[in-house]
Amino acid sequence: MDLSAMDIRMDKVYTYEDYLKLDEQDRYEIVDGAMVAMAQPARLHQQMQSYLFIKIGQFLEGKPCKIYAAPFGVALLKKKSPFQIYYEENFDFEKEFEEETEPRRSKWVVEPDITVVCDKNKLTKHGCVGAPDFIIEILSPSNKVYDMVEKRNLYEVNSVREYWIVDINRQRVIQYTLSDGYAYEVINTYTFNDRVSSSVLEGFEIDFSAIDLT
Repeated sequence: MDLSAMDIRMDKVYTYEDYLKLDEQDRYEIVDGAMVAMAQPARLHQQMQSYLFIKIGQFLEGKPCKIYAAPFGVALLKKKSPFQIYYEENFDFEKEFEEETEPRRSKWVVEPDITVVCDKNKLTKHGCVGAPDFIIEILSPSNKVYDMVEKRNLYEVNSVREYWIVDINRQRVIQYTLSDGYAYEVINTYTFNDRVSSSVLEGFEIDFSAIDLT
């Protein structure tokens, strides 16, 4: 049975199984069991997304990693929220976090602007189950805090190896990579006058100054 926007309730805990029942035209993410509607991206957001998708896609031709643009569902498997984890007393980053063993019960489903997956075992006919290798989110006024704080922590906890935040308004790129395999560090903050290299996609570099955002 399909799940429509009219069926979404505030008092219900949703999972990846519910996400798979959504109507194709409805865009939602699931944040700790809550359905969150996705805003329609603005023109420059789509322009940037298209440019990045084409450039990375060209680089990946003939390589095992695959690239996907939103809407593309990614079910993340850590059971606890990043904020539960960070604020627990005596928290040890080296301790393995508990993962959901049944993906359809996952309460965390995201639709990143750009997703790169190098482990084909994580790909299903619906999308990706488990942490992608590389994610890019392009900021919009409605999602700025969500992408810079909540999603950054969520991707870190789930061990997404590299995360870029592209801020069109401030013309900058923040690049995060996992340090020692479990915690993010900021490699650099770039302007749109810079060339940015990926730490995960060895040999890939993108010239942000070449992007026409008029």
